[in-house]
Amino acid sequence: MRLICLNYLAVMLVIQKWTFNPFQENTYGVHNGEGDAVIVDPGMMHSYECDQVAKWLEQKGSKSKSIWLTHGHIDHVLGGSFLFDRFNLVPRIHQADVVTWKSSLLASQAYGIPYEEGPEPNADIHVGVTLTIGEDLIYRR
Repeated sequence: MRLICLNYLAVMLVIQKWTFNPFQENTYGVHNGEGDAVIVDPGMMHSYECDQVAKWLEQKGSKSKSIWLTHGHIDHVLGGSFLFDRFNLVPRIHQADVVTWKSSLLASQAYGIPYEEGPEPNADIHVGVTLTIGEDLIYRR
């Protein structure tokens, strides 16, 4: 297992940034060049946005297993259902933000935007949790 500290990069990670949906939310794809990748904040609302992330995952993240949600606002979770249906990616979120995620359907109705609820995220992200991309361990000091 390689170790990645956010203060010192011991292995090269490649980050792809997309800006999606009317909120202009930033979605990120992070991969290690070995088929391991994670999608951070899947804000895809339109099919052409989903297609961009799908193509990237097919090329870079064949062994991907999860989605990381920085928080549960609607603009950060719009594409979660697509990623679960297409790639079986399960979202992970901080335990304190599950309530916000659960209000996404109501928020989508308030904003008048389409939203298909995906699987409930694993609420296993908290201070001190270990996050990995494949065998690469990521932590913050």
